[in-house]
Amino acid sequence: MGKNLLTAALVALAAAGVAGAGMQAEPLLVVAQRVDVKWSPTGRLLGWLGSGARVERVSGRDEWSRVKLGGWMPATSLGSPESGPSGATLMTILPFEEPLREEAEGAIVGGLRRGTQVTVPRRAGAWAQVEMVGWLPDAATAPEPGTGAPARAAAAPTSGPAPSAGGVALLSRAVEVKEAPGGRNLAALAQGTVVTAIETRGGWTRIALQGWVPSSAVRATAVDEVRPEVVAAADPDAFVGRRTTWTVEHVSVQRADRLRRDFRDGELFVLARSPGAGGAVYVYLAVPAALEPSFRDLAPFATLRVVGTIRTGRSALTGNPILDVTEVLP
Repeated sequence: MGKNLLTAALVALAAAGVAGAGMQAEPLLVVAQRVDVKWSPTGRLLGWLGSGARVERVSGRDEWSRVKLGGWMPATSLGSPESGPSGATLMTILPFEEPLREEAEGAIVGGLRRGTQVTVPRRAGAWAQVEMVGWLPDAATAPEPGTGAPARAAAAPTSGPAPSAGGVALLSRAVEVKEAPGGRNLAALAQGTVVTAIETRGGWTRIALQGWVPSSAVRATAVDEVRPEVVAAADPDAFVGRRTTWTVEHVSVQRADRLRRDFRDGELFVLARSPGAGGAVYVYLAVPAALEPSFRDLAPFATLRVVGTIRTGRSALTGNPILDVTEVLP
């Protein structure tokens, strides 16, 4: 049922370019370092877009925007044409994740996941232009300069601009602290809570605060656990070198070739996923030769608990975090 609804929405948008009668599409730029594209505000992951990607907002609700987005990818990455409602032709992304480029052979501006349906308005040699619709959090976008679009009103009055890194500030209203921009809620903070800003990006400010909790609630650990979805949402270098433990589901084992610039040629790596409240996050596990036997003959979606060091928060080819595995836990 969900796929049929997405197909109908895609066809209607491609045909009309608007979400409702008389509503003009608003050109926007992605201002977050990386933002997930979803089927609905709480729906499945369709792909991602990077900073500077252009989209058109056609509707919205609850601090989320429904947008039309597009780009170019190799025609070989698309499945056979399918007939959709109103006679539109739809095609499906075939690779696990296919980079979305600004133009044929151009810069990568995002990526679309396997199974996502797109329309193909035109082709240029071996390249196909693709278009689709999805949802982005409002905080991840801003009106494109020079379009005359008014700046969005703030959700509530604030005491001024976001503080610079290291600045101390008071919360002007009660808020939910999130694990990552648009991620799951961690705690509720009251208006007037004193916080320290660490960084501000794309309408979100990462904060630190001081307070007291019962000692019985504090669990000591030798490894600083930072979840894959937090690594994926942060700056690519934010957690490089951080030692952590991940519980993931095995997908496949592969050998790196020269196109995988984040790996050594011939290095064994595992594609895995970390199911989260906001949708699965896919990661790579770089496996040393001594641990290769632990990853042979794994059943699809077998659960693994591994310890390692974060190599990068965003691989060059697909944008997935990479963990250098040092230990496989029982």
